[in-house]
Amino acid sequence: MTTDTTQTPAPAGRVTLDEVRRVLADAGIDPGQTNAGRVRVLLGHRGSQETIQRALMTLRREQAQAQAQAEIAELSADSTPPVPAELTGMLTGMLAAAWQAAHDKSQAQMLRRIERTGGERDMAEAALATAEADLDSLARDIDESRAAADEAQAALAAAQAEIQVSRQQMQQQAQAHAAALAEALALAAERERERDQERAAAAAAAALAEAGRDLLRQELARLTDQIGELKAHLYKRAEAAAAPASE
Repeated sequence: MTTDTTQTPAPAGRVTLDEVRRVLADAGIDPGQTNAGRVRVLLGHRGSQETIQRALMTLRREQAQAQAQAEIAELSADSTPPVPAELTGMLTGMLAAAWQAAHDKSQAQMLRRIERTGGERDMAEAALATAEADLDSLARDIDESRAAADEAQAALAAAQAEIQVSRQQMQQQAQAHAAALAEALALAAERERERDQERAAAAAAAALAEAGRDLLRQELARLTDQIGELKAHLYKRAEAAAAPASE
């Protein structure tokens, strides 16, 4: 079976079968003894794991087919066993036919075994590629989860810092309000004391004024009495002076 090895230009960043074949040949690595991850490193971290794995599977099939063809060619090159001289030409023909039938059956069995083995290996390689892809996906998920956890931790730390700052500001505001309230209460108490003093002074002034009015009333009564007495005395003097003149 021949394999088309014509090289075709590949898009930038894409890996071809020929590139995988060439890099393995240059490194002297058997396609059946390596994996997609190692080949990707040899390619300078180019291409996807899936593409490289498909190329490896193709190369392994080519290798198995080439080996099978070599074995078939080797079997075909074998000659039939020598026929004893005592046997007739008929027996010689029968032996040759039997040998050819056995040879064909052996070839068919070998081809089936090679195909079955190749299919099993392809399935195993596909399962391995899937497992590797799942592992890579899981690793990316873990990295993304760690990044998200780090972001959440940073956000939580920032929120806690903001809460602490807000708490300190609220405490400072509460202390300022408490100080202002205490000052206002002290000022109100001082004003209340001043009003009490003013009321006491007003009461004292009112009492003093009332006492003064009482004194004035008493003095007025005394003066009124004196005037009455003086008037009575003057009337008496006037009457006394008038009495001798009439006699």
